[in-house]
Amino acid sequence: TPPVRYLPCVVPCKLYFMIKYNIGNNIYFLRKYYNETQADLAFSIGLDSPNTITNYELGDRFPKPEILEKIALHFRISTDELLYSDYSGMGSGASAFQRLAELPNATLEFMPVFSSEKAMQNADFQKGYAIHQRFIQSMETGPGLTEKDLNECIHAYTHAAEEGNVMDAIANLLWLTVIIETASGNQWGLHFIDAFKNNRADICSAIREHFLRDTEVEEDAPLFTKDDQHKLEENVFELIRVLKATPDWADLADYYIALLYILNGISNGLSADLNLTIGRELLVVLHRTGNHYARHLLLYFEDKA
Repeated sequence: TPPVRYLPCVVPCKLYFMIKYNIGNNIYFLRKYYNETQADLAFSIGLDSPNTITNYELGDRFPKPEILEKIALHFRISTDELLYSDYSGMGSGASAFQRLAELPNATLEFMPVFSSEKAMQNADFQKGYAIHQRFIQSMETGPGLTEKDLNECIHAYTHAAEEGNVMDAIANLLWLTVIIETASGNQWGLHFIDAFKNNRADICSAIREHFLRDTEVEEDAPLFTKDDQHKLEENVFELIRVLKATPDWADLADYYIALLYILNGISNGLSADLNLTIGRELLVVLHRTGNHYARHLLLYFEDKA
């Protein structure tokens, strides 16, 4: 019987080294993007020395699975994205977070609120719209509306839609629900905006304080349970379905699907960065098919680039 001959494991070894150096590059570029030192990252994930981060970035060592998970958690991405994505050429995160800080003032630029002459003839719609305008003002200047005010706004719009068949009310309900849903799933974003708006921190400090995760410290409990967030998401898609079934409002429905990805308001297990990329690609497709809402937002992105 001839001896067993073992072929060299060329492909798996090559793949291992590719991943090893790719993850080192990704850690380096992510760290630079968020203006972190090696010590900042090391201590945030429970390591005693920044030298370990140096070894990871140079490809001299590969993170253990539990450390890999902590690094991904710190940057709010998945371990697969950390392993296989390419984060080179990201530049600086300050400009992207500057846009986030300006989000409350820019909301009306890409999330239109409707008030047609026909809709304003409906008393329930008028009531909901008046509260809605106060809500928008509170986003810019504070303080926010009470839960009672918000419930009254939703109730008034709902009654206008169900009893008066006012489509503007459906569109504005979708606006409110998307804002509530995205806020409930991105509390760090609310804290970041609040800190920057009230001049409590510069962009880089606010990024470190409110976005980057310290994996050794427990985050605040979410505003809503997962069941609550699931119900909110179902409400969003139900409103989109209603708009989609009405030809005059179908473009707005398609636009909101792209917007959900951009705002990371969809439960798909992907990171905010990846959802943003998907959302932008959807906008481009919608723009090519003549969607003027998508065109307007793409122009907004270009102006802020």
